[in-house]
Amino acid sequence: MLLLKEERQQFILDLLIEEGKLIATELSSRLNVSEDTIRRDFRELDMMGYCIACMGSLSQRLCFGEAREKFDQAPEAKTAIACTAARLVRCGQVIIIDGGTTNLKFAQNLPFDLKVTVITNSPPGALALSFHPHTEVKCTGSYPGRPVFHRCTHTEALTAPDVLLGYEQQELTVISL
Repeated sequence: MLLLKEERQQFILDLLIEEGKLIATELSSRLNVSEDTIRRDFRELDMMGYCIACMGSLSQRLCFGEAREKFDQAPEAKTAIACTAARLVRCGQVIIIDGGTTNLKFAQNLPFDLKVTVITNSPPGALALSFHPHTEVKCTGSYPGRPVFHRCTHTEALTAPDVLLGYEQQELTVISL
């Protein structure tokens, strides 16, 4: 079965809904593509927030259907907002990016060579920025001796009573909520 990238990724998502977990080696044989291709698809789908890729496997997020619906809502508007906001960011700024699908688009649209510090409670946002060589990413969540953070079921954002402790000592210049 030869599929274009988008078709293959949609097939993977549909199969994930049916089976709950996928293994790259098994899926590469099934689709007659390399394991590296499947692993790249897994990483991209994870970065888009649809699922969780880890060690050659793919599993559903707890809120898979709900998050997917939110990602699919008004994509052009989210991209327009994100691009406009990203143009306002300047080198040297400290930015807080909250969880959510529009803010993920904002993170994805920050210029690759921008030198900024980003504080976020969004694992997908942090992952999207992890490839930016000049961006320092600080994730908030739980701290030693404190309760473990939880994921908000519709935004994949980390939440905890003390999540704002990560923001206290920062000189903030931009906040994206």
